[in-house]
Amino acid sequence: DLGTSKVTFTAKDDSGNTSTAEVTVTVVDEIKPTLKAKAAYTIKLDAEGKAALKWEDLDQGSSDNCSIKEKLLSKTSLTCADLGANKVTFTAKDASGNTTSAEVTVTVVDEIKPTLKAKAAYTIKLDVEGKAALKWEDLDEGSSDNCSIKDKLLSKSSFTCADLGANKITFTAKDASGNTSA
Repeated sequence: DLGTSKVTFTAKDDSGNTSTAEVTVTVVDEIKPTLKAKAAYTIKLDAEGKAALKWEDLDQGSSDNCSIKEKLLSKTSLTCADLGANKVTFTAKDASGNTTSAEVTVTVVDEIKPTLKAKAAYTIKLDVEGKAALKWEDLDEGSSDNCSIKDKLLSKSSFTCADLGANKITFTAKDASGNTSA
């Protein structure tokens, strides 16, 4: 019944005489929605480094005396750039325009390890001084991560005449969240 309505007001005496008048009644809602939001929420990035935050992820039974018309978040799309704690504004708005907001800490995490693609074998040649330097890129064949590879490590990168023959090298990638693949 929100809004303006015409109401007919009728009076009748003991003799049966009646008189009517039309009254305009305006029903207003000035009560803001009651928010019940989580104080904190953790969301995981997917294999593409993305996550979608929904209002329902943060809600714990928010309500309004009439009904909540709009459910808003200041941020819904999260990426690798959002890793860590983020302040997100959680807002409810009713049909009368009454609004209530709260701030929620949304922590974005990446639990996906880098994908390694390394050559099965590689030959390195010693220089005239009997030395050679191996770089991570010498062994890499398109390693990737849903966010990005931060550290590229080799268990051994300097070689001399003492290393002639086959050498087993551990090829490791680590992302900004500390996820490691070797």
